[in-house]
Amino acid sequence: MAQISNNLKEKLLTIIQSDYEDCQFFVAASQLLVNKIKDLSKTIEQRKIDFEELRDNIGELGIFISNTEKRLEEVEECYTQLVETLSDEK
Repeated sequence: MAQISNNLKEKLLTIIQSDYEDCQFFVAASQLLVNKIKDLSKTIEQRKIDFEELRDNIGELGIFISNTEKRLEEVEECYTQLVETLSDEK
């Protein structure tokens, strides 16, 4: 197997290190979404809930989903940069 150049290593590490924070935000957003889903499930299961409260909770869930999608796009951009950088070296 061919070894990669030090220049390529540096380029890849720069991308990973600069986008590491975006990946952490994705993980945090995903965890918030999971927790919101669990909370909604418990609320529905454990007590009576009126229509308005349920509607509001589902609306909040949509906000969490949207935020998670946005953060995933940032992670995908990091992935694309890595692939493009690697492809440029071939």
